[in-house]
Amino acid sequence: MTTRGARTTEILVDPVASLPVQINVVHDGALVSHTSFEYADAGTGRLVRTRVRAEHMVSPASDARVTTEIDISNLQVNAGGGK
Repeated sequence: MTTRGARTTEILVDPVASLPVQINVVHDGALVSHTSFEYADAGTGRLVRTRVRAEHMVSPASDARVTTEIDISNLQVNAGGGK
């Protein structure tokens, strides 16, 4: 968790995979964004991100939020090593 002025960012990580599962941003006590991530086994012992869901506050003056959901499918994982 980091705080700079009135803004706090919290990153929650899966303790086994060491991958982020949530990112929350709070400003002046109000949740301004919440992002969550889902993963699946790629069949190679590696996890790949398969879903992202993000909510963002439109304006501090309203409760309106914009929500974006991204589902990722038909992934191919290259088993070769990178340089």
